[in-house]
Amino acid sequence: MVLTRRFDVRNPNAISHGGTFNNAPLTMVAGAAALDVLTEDVLKELNARGDRMRDALSAALTASGAPFYITGIGSINQLHCTLPKDQRNPAHDLLFFSLLERGFWIAQRGTICLSLANTDADVDEFVLAVADAVQAVKAAVGNN
Repeated sequence: MVLTRRFDVRNPNAISHGGTFNNAPLTMVAGAAALDVLTEDVLKELNARGDRMRDALSAALTASGAPFYITGIGSINQLHCTLPKDQRNPAHDLLFFSLLERGFWIAQRGTICLSLANTDADVDEFVLAVADAVQAVKAAVGNN
């Protein structure tokens, strides 16, 4: 009990510490509530959707000749750029903003994480958006 008071930020002698869930009770409550929704079957379905998305993106990227490939597992994926190191960040930025214009928001560095709210139709639309957006990158780097 005494130790837990040391981490209470209202205490003038509190120990400061960082962390994802630090001082975020709403996040903790949401996480606890998610445990009621996230069953083994729901998680399997989400990961299968991510695997299908990755396969479709891989095929689309290969067919387009775009300087990207994708890796991942289940619902967590990463786009990688094959351009020289000094061109990778600008290429990721261009892809990021091109996808924003098409209504999709991924991590600027290329991380794509599906959520339970994403449907198969969402994934299909996203794959088409990526296939279209990588054309802007190809044009910018003169790889068309």
